Amino acid sequence: GLGKTVFDHVRASIRHLIENVGTGEQGLIRLSDGDWSDGVVIQNVLDNPLSYSYSRTVRYGESIPNTQMALYVLPRFADLIEERAPQLAQQLRAWTEPLRSAVQKYWNGRFYARAILRTRTNQPAVIGDNEIDLESQPWALVSDLAAKQGTEAHLIDSIDRVLDSPSPIGAPLTQRGMVWPAISQLLTWGYTRTRPELAWRSLWRHSFFLNAWTFPDIWFGIWSGPDGINGINNKQPGYTWSSPVTPVTDFPVMNNNQHCMMLLGLLRVCGIEPAAGGDGLKITPKIPHRYKLDLPMLALDVAPGRIAGEYRAFVDGERTLYIAVPDGAQDIKTQVDESALDALPEGGYVPVSLQFTAGQRVRFEVTWQGGAAVRWRQRVLVGGGNASVDMDGEERSQ
Repeated sequence: GLGKTVFDHVRASIRHLIENVGTGEQGLIRLSDGDWSDGVVIQNVLDNPLSYSYSRTVRYGESIPNTQMALYVLPRFADLIEERAPQLAQQLRAWTEPLRSAVQKYWNGRFYARAILRTRTNQPAVIGDNEIDLESQPWALVSDLAAKQGTEAHLIDSIDRVLDSPSPIGAPLTQRGMVWPAISQLLTWGYTRTRPELAWRSLWRHSFFLNAWTFPDIWFGIWSGPDGINGINNKQPGYTWSSPVTPVTDFPVMNNNQHCMMLLGLLRVCGIEPAAGGDGLKITPKIPHRYKLDLPMLALDVAPGRIAGEYRAFVDGERTLYIAVPDGAQDIKTQVDESALDALPEGGYVPVSLQFTAGQRVRFEVTWQGGAAVRWRQRVLVGGGNASVDMDGEERSQ
């Protein structure tokens, strides 16, 4: 069986990926009957029945976004299981490494293609190579694939110019497509790597406030909404999709993608991510320069020269918070509750080790002097571009 522990299920999932899903002829993770998109295979086959084969694509097709996502997820899984299963961790790293060069073959100088389908004669057929499809772009940013290949700036320019900048409610999947927060909020995350001002704009544009402002005569998308909303170039902008299977137009609210992906975008814009080794959190604030965030497990109070907060433990244990400090920072001081720690920065982060029992609240603070400063200004279009909101950021240590 699968076993009873979380580790048992992680191990079973890794083996299933390697042994059952596997990679295809082009070296990418197999597509099967869909990746993120339920319809990427069936819809393309229905639209082009003389070109693509459903059965051959299910068996031999390959997914570009799943391969990109694997480059972020799998190294972290390897780190997490290293202590318990070093051989499996080594196997996972070795299996993951060739994915990078395999997916990079489908960079066309502007963006990544979408997937590899199969023709009726079982030949590989690349889709999404002529028109940008957002589904296969954000994970290239999140995983640092684009950064390591030197394509990040070109990719962001293509996404922003063609999809994101013209849209007041977040980037649609295609120029005439829908905005799906399950994908477009991943873009928010991807922007945080090197373009935090675009990440802030993306988060803001995904708010129900801006959706209500842009489409004031449409009742949904104000306090809740469907999984996707038609973009401004769609035949029915602001409305949603219809399906004989899923009653989206009958009940276009209460879809958690709108809500949970806003929370994910908020966490990433605030600089909160899992530490690569799985032992805690990285906290890397960029924009805005000053904020307070209050969540059930973590509270943050960020200001120039200071990152403070409170960790609220649900279980007994220990975690490390990796607090970012800017290049050139001096007089760095770290405190946990009432005790000063002798913690030195490592690779731009101060490791703050916490030990706690369930229900305990542990306060922490890192302060410094100096460091590089950044100034930012962001104009966000609202009301379909008929008005704008200016957001200014003062200089802060960065």
